[in-house]
Amino acid sequence: MIKVQSIFYFLLLLFPVAASDFLPTGLIALLSSLLIIRIYTYFPKLLIFTIIIGSIYYLRTIYGNSIIPESTVSFLSLMCLARMLEKEHGDYKTNRFLGFLWAGSFVLFRTDLTSILLLSLTTFFILKTLPLENDKKITIKDLLFSGTIKWKDIFLGVATVIILFIFFPRIYNFLPTARVQPRGTIGYTKDINNSSNIQLNLSSQTAFYAQMDKIENSELYWRGRVHVITDGYNWRSKEITSRIKTKIPSEGIITYQMKYEQDFDGDIILLDTPTKITSTNLRGIKNNEFHTYRLYNKKKKVFLTAESILDKSSLATDTNNLKDYLKIPKSTLVTIKDFAQNFKNHKNLNDLLVKFENYITNNKFFYTLSPKGASTLKNFIANKQGFCTHYASLLGITLRYFKYPARLVSGFQGGRYNEIGNHYKVSSNDAHAWVEVYNGNYWQRVDPTSFIAPNRVLMGGENFFTGQDIISARKNRNTFINWYYNSRQFWDNLNYKVSLFFDTYDRENQTKIARSFRLKRWAFVSVGLIFIFIIFLILYFSTKEAKKYKLEIDELFDRFSYNAKKHGVLFKDTDNLERLKDKVLSSNLNKDYIDFLHYYQMSKYSKSKNYKKLKEILDKIK
Repeated sequence: MIKVQSIFYFLLLLFPVAASDFLPTGLIALLSSLLIIRIYTYFPKLLIFTIIIGSIYYLRTIYGNSIIPESTVSFLSLMCLARMLEKEHGDYKTNRFLGFLWAGSFVLFRTDLTSILLLSLTTFFILKTLPLENDKKITIKDLLFSGTIKWKDIFLGVATVIILFIFFPRIYNFLPTARVQPRGTIGYTKDINNSSNIQLNLSSQTAFYAQMDKIENSELYWRGRVHVITDGYNWRSKEITSRIKTKIPSEGIITYQMKYEQDFDGDIILLDTPTKITSTNLRGIKNNEFHTYRLYNKKKKVFLTAESILDKSSLATDTNNLKDYLKIPKSTLVTIKDFAQNFKNHKNLNDLLVKFENYITNNKFFYTLSPKGASTLKNFIANKQGFCTHYASLLGITLRYFKYPARLVSGFQGGRYNEIGNHYKVSSNDAHAWVEVYNGNYWQRVDPTSFIAPNRVLMGGENFFTGQDIISARKNRNTFINWYYNSRQFWDNLNYKVSLFFDTYDRENQTKIARSFRLKRWAFVSVGLIFIFIIFLILYFSTKEAKKYKLEIDELFDRFSYNAKKHGVLFKDTDNLERLKDKVLSSNLNKDYIDFLHYYQMSKYSKSKNYKKLKEILDKIK
């Protein structure tokens, strides 16, 4: 036997845990801890007020003044929790509805299968236990099979939601908003700011999916933004209008589909090197100089089909102005000059790259997300610790010093391949930066991270930071790990497919469905309106009949209470049926009163309606 309250709060506990990919870890720990404590006790109002004020301050340090999905969910969940932490004073039904709002706030910006199933389970529980007080003990069997629940209303409600989703007229740009990466975590940024990003935390938040055949992980470079302008350590992009036309090879083309879960500030992330976007739900523009694409609309989920090649040498081309890729601030020349003395005797570009690699490996430079003393280029060289952007900046400045045109590229590297669904899932942990140097024929990619942390490139960011133990166990044929890995792939694929269906159902797809029924879109929408009208008619007449019967039952019970009152037994509105029976048994009322309560309970809360029997008993009592 379990208390209704315990089951209720346990279900609510699952929502922040399921949102661990896009909410701060500290907030999830706070919400979960408070819910667990609430199962056993309630909080004084002063303590609740203190917790809320502290939590709001904590959220502001993370999100600032930005109104984004993450900050909205965090605030809504805190407000619901604040009320649920109080002592109910018998108002347990309000808490159940607050629990429903809590659940809804977490799935407000999510379309994956996990969130939908959790919300459905919670809704079912709330509907089943709404008449039961928190201290009522029930078994799981009772919860699933006993009690009453209006399945007809649930069916009609679900049908209405499905019909509205399918038939509701879609307009252009009718798209869900993409999530924004929280500050202080690994993730894609429009600028490379080594002076500020002195420490990064891990984030497994999904960045995008790519439907394609599997390729070598070391080739999985996802191109985002190209950075040309530098202050000697930090880098930013520069708008260059290029009329260069690149000849696209006829072989080696990789075709793939992308679905974005995050907002990349208008940048379109594609497999390096993209040659063409064949179809997309949002319009964009290509920069031939950088081989990059940008959107006209920002902060929207994007899905597209694109083509790329992996061999850049087949894209041999000239560039606009090499002077832009050679500039070094005067303030940086002194620092880089001392460092560059180690490579002054190099013979050519390839020799310089080899000497650079040997130097940083022999001098024990190492890769870390928490570098000490890396706020300037001079300090970074002295302390010899940093992550991808630090090493890319150092190599880029070194190349420019020796008059080799260089630029930095930010994007992603790696991804986890789902063999069931044949798609890559790329997370924020896969965010990366590398260098491109112009060798006279094409822009050659050079990744200095591979010099000091080759496994980061060979495994990809997500596997390197969080999955090394799993990969090792799979290689050793650990049965449990293999089962876990396969199960997770199956579930991830289901989540991806469901999310893809919801997010990509736009005006074009609605028109395709209409054409399959040989209908124009306006006629298709009209059919949906007719279905909705029919559902409303069913609800209207069934509700009308239910209200009529409820009035008859309540009228009989009022007459019953009036007769009992004449014998000195007072029934209160807050009394449940068990308490009513106890009052009858402890009084001088005859057996007919117990019979009436028995048939009243059956008529009120089950399918068997005994209106005539109730009337007969009431006549005998009278």
